Amino acid sequence: MPEAPTFAVPGAPIFAVQRTIPKHNKVPHGWNSLSEAGTVVGDSKFIPIKCPLSPGKFRYPNNFCLMEFVKHHQQQGRKIGLIIDITNTDRYYDRSDVPFAVAHKKIFVVGHEKAPGNECKQFNDIVEKFKETNPDEYIVVHCTHGLNRTGFMIINYLIEHEEQTVDDAFNAFNTSRSPHGMYNPLFIDELYEKHNQTNSILYRNMTYPEVPGYAMAKIKKLVYKNKLLSKREDSEKYSELVERYKV
Repeated sequence: MPEAPTFAVPGAPIFAVQRTIPKHNKVPHGWNSLSEAGTVVGDSKFIPIKCPLSPGKFRYPNNFCLMEFVKHHQQQGRKIGLIIDITNTDRYYDRSDVPFAVAHKKIFVVGHEKAPGNECKQFNDIVEKFKETNPDEYIVVHCTHGLNRTGFMIINYLIEHEEQTVDDAFNAFNTSRSPHGMYNPLFIDELYEKHNQTNSILYRNMTYPEVPGYAMAKIKKLVYKNKLLSKREDSEKYSELVERYKV
């Protein structure tokens, strides 16, 4: 298997505005342990990535240059036309870090303890409007780690606008963003419940995807707080789930 490309750069990109790098800009917890980007999600035009970190704000190798990323995909025959940022902050990079020809949209979405709600319609509307005039161009989506919020938004869109089942959309995203994909049990439950597909065999026997080490403590608290395993008491996987989350 060829080595995955890296989009970290030693200095500010050529076309970016040079900035003074803050001494204490903090890289998001767990960011370094994840791959920079997933593959295209199934037959869609979505490409999930973790949050870019401006080379003008974060020192090499702890940065992720959008200009290099877009150029890489262009060389592979994929024109990126839109980037949707769904982090709940604007501190990671500036509009000047985005190639001029690429549209950029921002939706502030709180992560972890609450699945996206009204933000889904905003996301869907942005995507639909873009696709009307740019049907062949690709759409990059990112939250902080490019896993849970990103996965929820993309999967929900594929269900509501491309008539996919939750199973199919979930598997497509998690294949793209393996080995973890969207792993938050609260988000996964919400998607199956929202779309009335909790009778899915995949869902009924699900043990949920592997949780990255940096996130396990928070996920265990989330599972306990929301009593999520009570929905799994009749599952053959119940004892396995209890052991995994130790609740």
